[in-house]
Amino acid sequence: MAINTVVALSIDAYENKRVGASRSAIDGLKREAYSYKSGGHDEADKTALDSTTCVICMEKFEAGTLVTYMPCTHIFHEYCLIPWLQENHSCPLCRFEIQSCS
Repeated sequence: MAINTVVALSIDAYENKRVGASRSAIDGLKREAYSYKSGGHDEADKTALDSTTCVICMEKFEAGTLVTYMPCTHIFHEYCLIPWLQENHSCPLCRFEIQSCS
């Protein structure tokens, strides 16, 4: 079997097993308006990628923007994270799993 066939079968198997997070798990996530303090840094340290940038869309958080926290404490724009969690039940950054639909 050619390597391309093996890779394609492997990807198909993975994609068919994707399960979204449960509605109750999504609804239970902490949400708040972003501030540099909520990101874990003060105003002078706003260049740290891990807490000032949504890794889903790669845009910097703006003060006052609604962000959602995963249980692992990673934060994301709510409008980025919710669609992700409807298809996956893990953190987009560290793969920490939350309750799935299955």
